[in-house]
Amino acid sequence: MWRLSQLALRSRVITLVLVALVLGASIWALLGMKMEMIPDIELPYITVITAYPQALPENVADEVTVPIEEVIWERWEGKGLKHLYSTSAENISAVLAEYEFGTDMEAVTTSIKEGIDGLSFPEEVVNLPQMNPEIGENPRIVPINMSMMPLVVLSLGGDIEPNQLKELANTQIVPLLASIDGVLSVEIEGGENDEVVIAPNPQKMSDYGISMSQIVGYLASQYPSIDAIKSAPVGVDSVVLQDIADVEKGPPPSSVVYRTNGKPSLGILVMKEDDANAVDVANAVVAKAEELKPGLGSSIEFFPVFDQSDFIESSINDLWEKAIVGGALAIVIVFLFLMTIRASVVTAISIPLSILVGFLVMRAFGITINLLTLSAMSIAVGRLIDDSIVMVEVIYRRLQRGENFRDAAVNGSKEIAMPITSATLATVAIFIPLIFVGGIVGELFIPFALTITFAMLASLLVAIMVVPALSNFLVSGKAKVKVGDSWYQKLYTPTLKWALSHRALTLIIAAVLFFGSLALLPLIGTSFMPSMTEKMVMVDISMPPGTNIGATNEIAAKVEEFLKDNDAIKSYDTTVGVSSSLYGAMSAVSGGGDNTATITIYLKPDADMDKEAEALSIACEGLA
Repeated sequence: MWRLSQLALRSRVITLVLVALVLGASIWALLGMKMEMIPDIELPYITVITAYPQALPENVADEVTVPIEEVIWERWEGKGLKHLYSTSAENISAVLAEYEFGTDMEAVTTSIKEGIDGLSFPEEVVNLPQMNPEIGENPRIVPINMSMMPLVVLSLGGDIEPNQLKELANTQIVPLLASIDGVLSVEIEGGENDEVVIAPNPQKMSDYGISMSQIVGYLASQYPSIDAIKSAPVGVDSVVLQDIADVEKGPPPSSVVYRTNGKPSLGILVMKEDDANAVDVANAVVAKAEELKPGLGSSIEFFPVFDQSDFIESSINDLWEKAIVGGALAIVIVFLFLMTIRASVVTAISIPLSILVGFLVMRAFGITINLLTLSAMSIAVGRLIDDSIVMVEVIYRRLQRGENFRDAAVNGSKEIAMPITSATLATVAIFIPLIFVGGIVGELFIPFALTITFAMLASLLVAIMVVPALSNFLVSGKAKVKVGDSWYQKLYTPTLKWALSHRALTLIIAAVLFFGSLALLPLIGTSFMPSMTEKMVMVDISMPPGTNIGATNEIAAKVEEFLKDNDAIKSYDTTVGVSSSLYGAMSAVSGGGDNTATITIYLKPDADMDKEAEALSIACEGLA
């Protein structure tokens, strides 16, 4: 390895020019890298979502869900398919297939699409895309990945009817947001007007001998009010509609009720493409929303309630700050030990240069800037400077002994090239095994391990090739022969002599500290992912199966009453029921329906999240 130092010293000008070129390329790579919360992960799941308007669950299961399941089983049983889950609800079918990690999901998607294209579905399923162009295709094959979480959620509200809000969104907002580079889809939640909902009681209908077709026939007339509908005769003596059915005004079944801060509104959900930069796309969406706001009218409220880029930028900025502080402290410590500004500057240069070269290699391998890769860089900062410290120290020491610069640099490299190379490779070897961890944990930590590896190898090259070339300019060649020990040698030498004179006691103290540290591990705690900087609390409401959306909506409204005057809450949005949109369909996979609701609460930065969650939990128990 020392011959690399010799090569770099043959023409220091060329070496420094190459360093400048690499530095420029690294800065370019850094500025163009994707920023996201966690690394891109190809999850071994795929979902087939099918909307079947006005269909009962049993019809959805027989005519849509079962045929799709059969296609998946026939094509992938014994070829990586682990489990198959399905949900058949009113108007919607969701089939989720889980595969072994490492399965080619592109091949899975292509195969399933070919099989589904050969199936015959009811006309309501086939013709739905023509009636609702925003759906695109039906059934939809949706690979599961991290980008399925909405990138930005916008709230659209105002003093107009929900269906008018939806028309406004579809004509003036959605097309412009969908045209932004990197946006995969823009979907709307909510927007249905309240309707008169009639829920016949089968037992009472049987008692009076009334059929569903008779009810439909009697309701063909126009009625001036809901009371008139309740009192409508159904042709049997004095029996009226309310005697055999529940009649009320509210959201229609299989629709979505959406509110922001307790006020009726629409939710506009923006999804990004897999390869898009989350921060850039989110900023573009928010900027476009601000641009559109003046043209919507003074009575319309249009603003973001959730912006994933806020989490990403905040978390990444925190990590950048920690990395910069760590690097600065490392440089200060180096100065305290070497007590020379020039040598400290040489070692200081190695930190940003190694990090930037690491980012250049990350860009080449398609690794993104995220919480894990930046954490890896933060961990590596303290180690990046080690090789350069050793190289500067040995060159400086030889210069003090009277050697000329070239001899000091070459001989110094010969002396320590092998030790610093072996030390760096040993550190890399600690993290490389993370590459072989299987499952989702492995998918997350492969970029982590590679990031540290790239940075460490870059620091080794900087120490062996760049530091010797720079030392001629930054380490004085007129350094005098050093007389006496440094301050740290005066402290260390007596301590070392004592330890060597009391070896048994030294080993006992080391063992006590080691096992004492292990005993502290249970107190530290463990988690899969660190907590995010954004403070959010979610309330999931699940009513008994069969509960209509109106009853679920009433419970959700009662929960919202606890949130109105809470100063710790920045904003909150409520979604009752699930729609036939992609996001709604994914909720259906997890058992969502007219009997479910979700309230997402965004707390202020200074709020106590645990305290607020506990208080809300106690309040919700009173509604059970």
